[in-house]
Amino acid sequence: MFKDGLLKGKRILVTGGGTGLGREIAARYLELGAELWLCGRRGGVLEETAKALGAQYGGSVRTHAVDIRDAQAVDAMVQRIWDEAGPLTGLVNNAAGNFISPTKDLTPNGFNAIAPGAFPTEGAAKRLRPGGSLEDSSATNPMRRVGQMPELQNLATFLMADGCEWLTGETIAVDGAGYLANGASFTHLDQLSDADWGHMRALIKAQNDKDRVARSA
Repeated sequence: MFKDGLLKGKRILVTGGGTGLGREIAARYLELGAELWLCGRRGGVLEETAKALGAQYGGSVRTHAVDIRDAQAVDAMVQRIWDEAGPLTGLVNNAAGNFISPTKDLTPNGFNAIAPGAFPTEGAAKRLRPGGSLEDSSATNPMRRVGQMPELQNLATFLMADGCEWLTGETIAVDGAGYLANGASFTHLDQLSDADWGHMRALIKAQNDKDRVARSA
């Protein structure tokens, strides 16, 4: 779909680039010639991803472990990138701790910069459909399926490539018309009882605790 080397000369930072959608977007950017910086909280995971992507596509992938909730740490990361490589030409602000929650219980920390439709990843399934699967959403989607990674990668590439600078300040849904048909991906959740929410929170907490133990191992 895109010519080889389309992103050559681009230096792009992908937050949350070690896993999930961030990794998938980063892979496509690297394949098309971009120089990558990946950041996230787990340095070991970032290094594993950088090694795997480099082995598959070649090119330059560097990492920086950081908690993006720490503004000073983010400033230090950007300064390091500037000092060691030069200014960034692109940013994918993907990092997020996705979870489901009643709107009344959300804090500002619960809102993300990127909100595609249902693209199955391990983390998304465990936190957005605890006890279930993102495939469940296929029944209510007009295309009767979930998203495929190349569809997300292609949109992310288009937005990062030269020639669409005039496109700015917009939200582009890549969700198989799910928003147009249903209004949102989680409208069915308004039928849940407080007990249902409590059960889901317990499942999510258990998964978070399990991941925390794995990170410290």
